[in-house]
Amino acid sequence: MKVYAVTRCGIGKSENEDRILIGKTILALGEYTGQLPSGIVAIADGVGGNQAGSIASQYVCNRLAMETVIDESTFKHFNEELLAFGKTKKEWEGLATTLSGILITENMVKIFHVGNTRIYKLQGGQYLRQLTSDDTTVNYLVKTGKLSEEDAENYSARNEITACFGGSDIKLLRPCFFNDKLEETAVYLMTSDGIHETLCLDDMEEVFDETVSYLEICQQLINTAVERGSKDDCTAVIVVCGEESNGMEIS
Repeated sequence: MKVYAVTRCGIGKSENEDRILIGKTILALGEYTGQLPSGIVAIADGVGGNQAGSIASQYVCNRLAMETVIDESTFKHFNEELLAFGKTKKEWEGLATTLSGILITENMVKIFHVGNTRIYKLQGGQYLRQLTSDDTTVNYLVKTGKLSEEDAENYSARNEITACFGGSDIKLLRPCFFNDKLEETAVYLMTSDGIHETLCLDDMEEVFDETVSYLEICQQLINTAVERGSKDDCTAVIVVCGEESNGMEIS
């Protein structure tokens, strides 16, 4: 698989709370292009408004980089360690992070998710299908019919999450795991909410419609989000399994 990744601080921020895990590599800022035979690619987004969001996202990525098995038991163990770690310093109390990613082996694509970082799958070279469901208050209200899709667009707490690692409550960890069909060619897009809370799906698909490299697509998604005023950290990762399609460059 080939991996293309870009991450940067939101407007007015001095520290990036997003982290990207690519195999054993953790990216805290900047760009990455590389190839892995198999392994884990994930985004952890330190929860804004909580103490030490970057500490939480870095911690979980460090632990995940040492694992080859991804399941509920593994995540429960990570979470217990993170909660204990957060108690070692007063300023770390309540530290929390989302985590979404994929584990690719020779015959399987396993997707894992907790929080509001998203994973999409590219279809037809341009269309994005969201594979994960946001663990947020606004998404819960929409799903239960208590809030319309239209009203949800202007909901005051759209970024309020209902599941995460840490957060001073062990019950907040409610991860989702599922397998995706391993195809000859598959392209996955991961984004932190600094992008998908600023850009609509049509905006994101429009970027894929251009004949540019996958790294440039990541760059454009982030640049457009920042241009439109994203104050949250912005991260975009594209994972390509199999051969590149649509004439896009590999560089």
